[in-house]
Amino acid sequence: NARHLHEALPAAAAREKHALLDRLARWIRLMHDRGVSHRDLKAANILVTPDGECHFVDLVGVGTRTRVSRRRRVRDLTRLNASFVAAADVTRADRLRFLRTYLCWGLAGRGDWKDWWRAIERGTREKILRNARRNRPLA
Repeated sequence: NARHLHEALPAAAAREKHALLDRLARWIRLMHDRGVSHRDLKAANILVTPDGECHFVDLVGVGTRTRVSRRRRVRDLTRLNASFVAAADVTRADRLRFLRTYLCWGLAGRGDWKDWWRAIERGTREKILRNARRNRPLA
């Protein structure tokens, strides 16, 4: 009974949506901290179970390394963000809340969140333009 993330978020109440985004941000941060990167990290490749657990699918794009660089982290987060470009129910506040959790604001201070925000936004715009040039939809 699992649903794709882009189906689960619109159906969730505000509290459930926040909990789901929080859980997902923590999973992705943990994945990156442990040296795992997913070059095709998008909503269609994340399943959400009825109890709110996230499961990653289509693991062909997964790679491991000793350390996931900031550039790769931004690339993964950009890909995920791009998959929500047309989703009206994922607001800028939701995106910031996700990034805040991913960056562990409460533990590490605010840090350079604006640099991350700008890098993800820039990457998302580039992804949209690249897909438009290639006549490919954003998944």
